[in-house]
Parts: sequence; C-alpha cells; structure tokens
Amino acid sequence: MNINLKPIIVFLAIAFVTFIWGWYSTETNPWNTAFVLGTGLVLLYYTYETYRLRTEAQKTNELNQTPSILLMISVHVSSTLFIKNVNKNNIAYNVSIESIWLDKETEYRLELATVNNFLEPESVYQINITKYKYEPGSITREESSSNLGQLVLVSTFLKKDFIILVKYTNVLGQKYYVINRLKISAKKPELVFIANNKGLITYNEAEKIAGLI
Repeated sequence: MNINLKPIIVFLAIAFVTFIWGWYSTETNPWNTAFVLGTGLVLLYYTYETYRLRTEAQKTNELNQTPSILLMISVHVSSTLFIKNVNKNNIAYNVSIESIWLDKETEYRLELATVNNFLEPESVYQINITKYKYEPGSITREESSSNLGQLVLVSTFLKKDFIILVKYTNVLGQKYYVINRLKISAKKPELVFIANNKGLITYNEAEKIAGLI
C-alpha cells in the first residue's frame, strides 16, 4: 500500500518550527504558544490541500466532459473536407466554422453537411463550402460543394495558405476552438494541426497563432 508521506513530513516540520519558536518566545508557557500556532498552520495547510484537490477534480471532470474535434481531408473523395468528433462519450455542441474571406466582397462559407450544429460521439460529417459574392445591393450565392477545389485554386493563385477555425462547446457550455492550417502543396492540399484550446478566439488571432500574419 502506497502511503503519501508529504502531509506527515509537513506536519512534523510545522510542529518542530512552531515548538522552537514558542520555546524562545516571551510567553510564560511556550507549549501553549507552539500548540496554537502549530494548529493554525496545520489547518491552513490542509485548507490549501483541499482546495488543490478540488481544483484537480474539477479539471478532470471538465476533461471528461470535453469532446475532441478532428478535421480530415479524404484523398479518395476528390479532396473532400470532413469533420469528426473523435471522443467516444461526449457530444460537441454549437459547432461552427469561421468563414474564409478573400476580401470584403468574397466569402467562402464552411458549414456542416447536416441540419444539426452538434456532433455525436465518433460521428463524421462532410463540410460544404459555398462561395458568396457581395456587391452593392445584391448577394450572389454559388452552388455548395464539399470539394476543396475552389479554395485550392484561390490559394495557389494567391500563394497563401488558409486557416480553418472550428468552434464548439461541451455539455457544460465551456467554449473551445481548433485551428488547422490548410496548406496547399504542388500535389494535394493537406491539413496541418496548429492548436486546440479553451476560450474564445477570432479568425485574425488564429492566423497570428499559425504564423500567417
């Protein structure tokens, strides 16, 4: 049986120090001084230990409740982009993908190929890409496609990689994001994982993290 000696050692150290302090104090009864001070310090230490254990338990619980999002490119289905919740137990809620803007008039909107905005455990969905063109007084929408062909052509022409930023929440409502870099090579597009973290982030901030700006 493993015994945690840390509390015992800390207790003995506190008792020794407080006894020495109490012995040389000006009190008429150094034992009382040492006992009161030692008791206070021990209570303070165990309060800290309780707080630390509770914090670790909360982190573990949060981790157990958090899904994990993975982006994939299928080379067998015409460079189709997929999204998967690789967690076996937890649903990813409020899943959204930030649009890619070439300029103020051209938007590539990335959306899940499902009416739901959540991902069940181990579920996989295609990501549809739709181009929107904004002109004064009108919006032109092109047909959606799961193929990365349009983005590949644009990226090759601009000689620029793009960021795919996915945001989601766990069952507790805590917000998370995943950053992938869509890297265009001479042969085929590929995804490079950049970061997976808790919190809020903008597309520009994700580009900075990926080193694109």
